Amino acid sequence: MHPYKKYAKNVGLVTITNIISTLKSFILLPILTKALGAELYGIYALILCTISLLTPFCTLALGNAIIRLLGPEKDKGKIQEGFYSVISVVFFAGLILSLIVFLLADSFAVTI
Repeated sequence: MHPYKKYAKNVGLVTITNIISTLKSFILLPILTKALGAELYGIYALILCTISLLTPFCTLALGNAIIRLLGPEKDKGKIQEGFYSVISVVFFAGLILSLIVFLLADSFAVTI
């Protein structure tokens, strides 16, 4: 396949995915507010906001690093080793951060 054709196909796929993701949120919002009510929807929104704020700390921005460093790599063994090392680091960072949030949940609740 021609490189420009492949690039255009990938851009189109990303665009369609972004549109579907946006429409999903747009459709889900009225359903959730109707089904949950104001108080539970506020809790739901607070949980989503907390998760979106903590995600960069859990992933340590290793997703960009794995794309940059392992993208041009051709050796399957090196790619596999790099991927597993990134997954393990992200897992343990997420586990530690989750435990911290769990242990400090009462103080977070009082502060918020």
